[in-house]
Amino acid sequence: EELSGAFYRGVVDEGELLRAVRVGIISRPEKQVEVILSEGKKRQIRRMFASLDVKVLDLYRVSVGFLSLENHAVKEGSTFSFEPEELFGTKKSDPVLGDFNPWKKER
Repeated sequence: EELSGAFYRGVVDEGELLRAVRVGIISRPEKQVEVILSEGKKRQIRRMFASLDVKVLDLYRVSVGFLSLENHAVKEGSTFSFEPEELFGTKKSDPVLGDFNPWKKER
């Protein structure tokens, strides 16, 4: 509760406000937490946990925008190609990203 409340309100690190859009406990015994950001700033998740004196042992990115990295079987440290539409999906609106699509031309 303390963790999610602090992350929703935001923590200040090096003069920068860092916030999470959503925080959820995945597994209590293993102390696994899912954190969803609207934008990822430099080492943001590690900095947020450090502000509460919590050490991050492992950190995994599972998606970027609508692009699930699990669907691409991406191995740690590897790269892959994708289409721009995969990153922003075909949904009309997302609760986190809204209608943001950098490839859409304004008319």
